[in-house]
Amino acid sequence: MRGDDTGAAAVEFAIVLPVLLLIVFAIVDFGRAYNQRLLLNQAAREGARAEAVGLSAQTQVDNVMGGSGKATATVAVACPAGAATNVSAKVVVTATFTPATQISSIAGLFGKSIGWSSMSATGIMACVG
Repeated sequence: MRGDDTGAAAVEFAIVLPVLLLIVFAIVDFGRAYNQRLLLNQAAREGARAEAVGLSAQTQVDNVMGGSGKATATVAVACPAGAATNVSAKVVVTATFTPATQISSIAGLFGKSIGWSSMSATGIMACVG
């Protein structure tokens, strides 16, 4: 005769649910972080291109990022007027990332930290002259 297994599925679900939620939270936040990283790379390239042709790097970065204030463009090397082509403009774009889930807090319980609160990308483009 079979033993009474009433509620066994509920207990198994209660054991597996936290692991499944952790995986889903990680997928969501890592996907969002990766998307922002790609956007920052594009903004840095466009900011460096704008600086190389004599335009405002910050304006171009704001256009790529979808509004002002979402990222900061720092011109590390500016193109002087009449620069030779062996001079390159260098723009560093920095933005903060806020996770949508509590994956950072959960990782903190295990003594690990996820260092994605601040992201940056660098763009380098030869000066046009």
